[in-house]
Amino acid sequence: MKIKSSLVILLSLLITDYVFAAATVAPNASFDGLTLKLPVVNVGSQKFNATLGLTLPNNSPTGYGFVLKNAELTTASSNNPATFDPETGQVLIPSVEVTQGGTSLGTGEAYLTLIAGSDPMQFILEEPGFPNLSTTASYFYDTTTLTLPVVFVGTQKFRAGLKLIPLQDSPTGLGFVLETAELTATNSDSAVNADTETGLITLPYVEMIKDGVSQTPVSAEMELIPGSNPLRFRLLKYPPIQQ
Repeated sequence: MKIKSSLVILLSLLITDYVFAAATVAPNASFDGLTLKLPVVNVGSQKFNATLGLTLPNNSPTGYGFVLKNAELTTASSNNPATFDPETGQVLIPSVEVTQGGTSLGTGEAYLTLIAGSDPMQFILEEPGFPNLSTTASYFYDTTTLTLPVVFVGTQKFRAGLKLIPLQDSPTGLGFVLETAELTATNSDSAVNADTETGLITLPYVEMIKDGVSQTPVSAEMELIPGSNPLRFRLLKYPPIQQ
């Protein structure tokens, strides 16, 4: 009887250990167009669970990058872990599930490089680029930056990044200063339009991102301040879009 009881206990422990081990196998990295989730990142002998948000750094060859939102030690394992090399600042993500609206669009890979001295840690997205980058204008509360993936200026299209600033002569008390702008071939169903004659900037749809979570979107209008250098814009209005 004692032998039988001991065997039952042993089998129970083995089953419990197996279930626990199976439960700690983390899913692959995922990207929903705004947030990059890395359930397992190998950093030397340590493993971290990290979350990063999409940004628009100045020196990225793709125009995009990521800022570290959260990182904590983990004991989980992964079949396709990300790897960060502190010496080179390189991050290799071998498999990323790309989603849109909760629907999987397939998998890809990504390469990031740490921006030296950045705090919080920021990474540029290296070539050849990353799938499913948002083509919608987005405002990030944590960095007070506005990213405009597609801006029509006459017959040309630009990708631009702006920074929120206080502006006394603006009806909202707010404005933006242009930080980056470059030509782009990207298309968008909600592209921004800049009227070169009136200086009016129309933003039909802007995602509002706070702590990596989408808030109520807005539409917005801005106007160029003539003679400003770098270019500055008054924020005229930004009513919420009822969904």
